[in-house]
Amino acid sequence: MFDTHSHILYGMDDGSKRLSHSLGFAKQALKQGVHTLFATPHCYDGVYNCTKADILEACRRFSHDLSAAGLPLEVLPGAEIRVNHDLIEVFDNGDLLTLNNAGAYLLIELPLHLYLRLKLKNY
Repeated sequence: MFDTHSHILYGMDDGSKRLSHSLGFAKQALKQGVHTLFATPHCYDGVYNCTKADILEACRRFSHDLSAAGLPLEVLPGAEIRVNHDLIEVFDNGDLLTLNNAGAYLLIELPLHLYLRLKLKNY
């Protein structure tokens, strides 16, 4: 099974805070049948603005940590990218991290005000 959205990279955003938490997360994912997941910290949300280079390095480092711990979980780089007015320009410049840093697939996060509007509309 693949997980396409996780905050498993420690110290990057509002997800895992330390390596021990990330390794625990990995163990649980493996128990549930996940063999591959995308690490997708927040980007361009005004709070956690992880860069492509930061995420790629953190993913490389965590993959090493998993291997050292004997955990056969494959972690691929990605990002949870907040929609904003510069999105196309930043993408065209190559500054956005696509899923697995390949192709043109992005994990997009809608702005909170749109989420709240949609949620309220469904009640």
